[in-house]
Amino acid sequence: SFYTKINKAKSKKCLDDIKEELLDRFGGLPKETKSFIVLSRVRLLYKKTIIKSLGINKDSVVFEIKEEDVKKNTVKDVLNYNNSSVVSRSFKEGPASLSVEFVLVPGADWFSFLIDCNSVFCVT
Repeated sequence: SFYTKINKAKSKKCLDDIKEELLDRFGGLPKETKSFIVLSRVRLLYKKTIIKSLGINKDSVVFEIKEEDVKKNTVKDVLNYNNSSVVSRSFKEGPASLSVEFVLVPGADWFSFLIDCNSVFCVT
């Protein structure tokens, strides 16, 4: 199925090709399919980062980092990250992880935010 193809896509180019194939075959895309493609892009974008999981809420984005992946500069990098959509940020320690929550201005484009802040969590 196309949903399986989208889920297994290994690159942005592959997702773009699938999207084009869907448009050629069916015309417009349902909102759910567009959302699934966007979420697949986020998955690919964060694949080579220290992020274990990512939660997108109404007005916030929460990143979870495994404890062993938290480096000495991780907290500093999060605190120094600057984006006009960010209202506040907070940290919460879990049993084996660190969660970072960015509260965003109401109506902020979370996808643009995720693209912009990706560099904070990239593995170098």
